[in-house]
Amino acid sequence: MKRTMAPVLLATLVLSACADEDDGSLDPTGWQPGEGPAPSPTDEEPEQGTMVLNRYQDEEGYPDERPETYVATEFTSFTDMSWDEWSDEIARGSGNIAGTWCLNLDCDEDPYDVDVELHDPVEVDGVSYFSTYEVVDTGDMPEDIRQGMEAADAGRLTVPGEGGADGEEPEPAPDEDDTEDQDDDPDDDSPGDDEDGNGNGNGNGNGDNDDGEDN
Repeated sequence: MKRTMAPVLLATLVLSACADEDDGSLDPTGWQPGEGPAPSPTDEEPEQGTMVLNRYQDEEGYPDERPETYVATEFTSFTDMSWDEWSDEIARGSGNIAGTWCLNLDCDEDPYDVDVELHDPVEVDGVSYFSTYEVVDTGDMPEDIRQGMEAADAGRLTVPGEGGADGEEPEPAPDEDDTEDQDDDPDDDSPGDDEDGNGNGNGNGNGDNDDGEDN
């Protein structure tokens, strides 16, 4: 045993001595003094894949990937999610779903088992987000509940700018009826009003003259 440990100990001492003599001139990338400027460190971050905007415990929402608990919209949430696939173009997983469309059946306490897919990535501020979802297997969900689920979201996921992080509600377009009503301002001096005034004035004047001639 002593014969085996001696060479190992000697090698350790040699490596330790070499380390003590290193003045920092050796570069781990293989660059050596005299070979030109030393390479600069790489500051590149790993490329970020497609995310979802998760509003779980955060009303503004935050980018998330493979969430176990996923508040997808103001109407629909997923829990106990397990993701079989998560790529830049599609995500597939299974778990539980519940929402405002089934609260009358206490689905928040007993959610439905489903398989779901996420689709249609869109880019917002340099980050890619899935923007739609499809429940491909609804399990034992009743048909009327399924219809309520589909009507609630129409398959759309919340992304930034749609009630999520930094989202602002768009201003409604002006109503055409309101625009037309503004033209009928009673205080507006329009040619039509002048014509009515002249017509009434002329009519009254002629009437007075006729009365005078009869007298």
